[in-house]
Formats: sequence, structure tokens, C-alpha cells
Amino acid sequence: MNTKILQHKQRIDKLFQEVTTIADMRMQGEWAKYLCVLSSGYLENSLRILLSDYISRNSSREIQRYSEPIIGSLTNCKHGKIIKTLEQFDINWANSFSEKIEQKSKIENEIKDSIDSLVQNRHDIAHGKSIGVGYVTVKKYYEKANEAVEIMEEIIR
Repeated sequence: MNTKILQHKQRIDKLFQEVTTIADMRMQGEWAKYLCVLSSGYLENSLRILLSDYISRNSSREIQRYSEPIIGSLTNCKHGKIIKTLEQFDINWANSFSEKIEQKSKIENEIKDSIDSLVQNRHDIAHGKSIGVGYVTVKKYYEKANEAVEIMEEIIR
């Protein structure tokens, strides 16, 4: 796994582990919101890192300078946006990503829906909306996001 992505993942994994030691369920729920925000950010940052690394290995300095702000501004990376971004680089990347997340999903659309839920819940949290998602659910979404990151890493070479 990419070193930057691995370090980010390890920080979040450690927080998920620490939250299990909190006995107060209300407090654990508040931490779940924070973990949801971090998990959504992890997904976005991973895509940015993979694309930036790809461009730095395969493109001229001019292309790198041009693309850095575009990649750096990627946000709200729901499934559809990830697909659209991958398509802009290579249609085969987008097709491969779609196929692989379908194959890895034990339940229909499980990874896709987890990605979309993470991003939507993060958005709702940021705007002060009440969300009904707890620690166990956020952890499941995060695990599925990790599978998506692994797939992106396989594809973006």
C-alpha cells in the first residue's frame, strides 16, 4: 500500500480501536461522527494521492503543475464522482473500478452504498444535521471504503 495512504489508514484504525474502550454509548456515538468525517476524508485523500503519484510518474512538469490544483480540489467523492474522475483519466479505470467493487460486494451495491453513505453523512455532520449512524455502522462503511481504496490502488498504476 502507498506509504502516505497507509499512514493515514493506521491513524484512523487506531482511533477506531480506541473508541471501543469508551463505555458511554452517547460519547461513542459522538466519536462515530468524527470517525465518519475522517473516513470520508481518507477516501478522498487516497484518490488524490494515487492520482498525483500517477501524474508525477507519467507526465511532464507542465502537466503536473496544471493538474495539481484540479486533483487537490477533489471533494465529496461519492461513487459517481470517483467513476467520473477515473473516466477522465482512462475509461478502462472506471470500468474496472465498477466491476471490482461489484465483485467484492457481498451484498449488492455494498461498497458503493458505503462510500455514498460516508460522504453524505459527513456532509450532514458538517452542516449540523442530526444523523442516525453509530460506531458499528461507521466502522462497516470505513472497512468498505478501505476495499475501494485497495481497488483504486490496483487500477491506478
